[in-house]
Amino acid sequence: MDKIIKQILAKRGIKTETEVSDFWHPSWQKFFHDPYKLKDMKHAVERIKLALQYKEKIAVYGDFDGDGIPGAAMMFLALKKLGAKSPLVHIGKAHDIDEEFVKQAAKDKFKVIIAIDLGGSSFGAADMTQALGIDLIIVEHHIVQHKKPKCFAFINPEQKSDTYPWPHLSGAGVSILKIIFWRLQQLPPCMTGCRYEMKTDFLSVSVSNHY
Repeated sequence: MDKIIKQILAKRGIKTETEVSDFWHPSWQKFFHDPYKLKDMKHAVERIKLALQYKEKIAVYGDFDGDGIPGAAMMFLALKKLGAKSPLVHIGKAHDIDEEFVKQAAKDKFKVIIAIDLGGSSFGAADMTQALGIDLIIVEHHIVQHKKPKCFAFINPEQKSDTYPWPHLSGAGVSILKIIFWRLQQLPPCMTGCRYEMKTDFLSVSVSNHY
């Protein structure tokens, strides 16, 4: 291995031969923990399964950065594979859920909105989804410094009440765990986007994010 690459990895806490090997050759079984440990994960997945069963319309709303876009894309592809009725993916222009989008989603009869990599501070939009009869599922990874918005499910490994072993997952990483929870037989090809977004959103260079 190149000396410079070895130095870069060492500065990020990846030093021993085992750690380096695990970084370059990660294992699903070793580094992906039980998604059940993410608070609200089961609650959210059951709601999505119900939406799929009754052909309710589901929208995916992603942050516009290198973390939110791959996460939203992977979630959208997973929904399509699962047979979702007219799934929609939308990339926002700010780090909050656009209230105008929520209004339009209600007009278009969407019943579920899955927010990827944002939503933790979208109090107005969250209140609006409740008023309009839309179930909002927030999939976040940013540190929660205030109260959570009122929503159907709030999935964030950084929240204090969470029991997931690795709290520093990326937004796309949390999105992938949701997809794994569904136990798809064939995961969407763009799951490779997880590695890209880890590099572009200044996230921990851990095996859990790297994979």
